[in-house]
Amino acid sequence: MGAMSTWAARYVRVGAGANRAKDVSRLQDLLDSEAELHDDGKSTFVVWLVSAPTFRPDDLTSLSKDFGEAIAVAVQTVADLVIYDRYVAGACVRGLTYAGEAGWVRVVGKPEPWEATALFSAAKLA
Repeated sequence: MGAMSTWAARYVRVGAGANRAKDVSRLQDLLDSEAELHDDGKSTFVVWLVSAPTFRPDDLTSLSKDFGEAIAVAVQTVADLVIYDRYVAGACVRGLTYAGEAGWVRVVGKPEPWEATALFSAAKLA
């Protein structure tokens, strides 16, 4: 049996200038020892790969309250599983789960502008 292709990442919005360094430091303190925070210094988000993905929707309430916005993406290609969650100011504004042959098994919140070109039509999401 071949190795499964799995990964999960978290993206958190950080401030600019001196606030960026403070936010990155605060985030680093929250991560487990195996996680490595990546900050290119240009994006409004920093990212880290999750060391042990659960492949369940993530509750990003706390992160989004602390930093304003947080996004989770998890993928397991053998099962064609994709999970996306976006939280703003402590509330889930979009949650999607696509599970292979079952299709869209979770659709929460309003469609985001990028979805029309990146995913499927609104009719298929419904």
